[in-house]
Amino acid sequence: MTQSNQQQDAFIAQAEDIAVLLYAQEVLSSGRPALPPDAEVIPGIKADDVNTAMERSTSLLGRADIRQRICPGLLSINDDIKEICKVVGAVLFPLSLVPASTIPLSPLVVAAIAVMVLRAGIKTICHSKTS
Repeated sequence: MTQSNQQQDAFIAQAEDIAVLLYAQEVLSSGRPALPPDAEVIPGIKADDVNTAMERSTSLLGRADIRQRICPGLLSINDDIKEICKVVGAVLFPLSLVPASTIPLSPLVVAAIAVMVLRAGIKTICHSKTS
């Protein structure tokens, strides 16, 4: 395995862990007031960081070129947050390494995309957005 593959695998594993925690936190806090921006949502990640990642995720999912790249992989899996992270991370990680890339990528952004896709449903994201 090359160093690049190892970096990508580590990146995706980190995104998977964050996505599971983010989704669990979202489910458990449903109906509760929003946390202050400096409050930790999960260890080491503040509410403000999550909000920023969600905004970036919304922007990325709104791009037809991104949906065209991730939807074929998403449509081949079930609604599983870790599988969603693997697909999204495997597509976006290499794109973020291109020098002129406009994809601001972090494990938190991939995790936020996974939560958004899981919440909306793969078929909803891919059917309505790629047509």
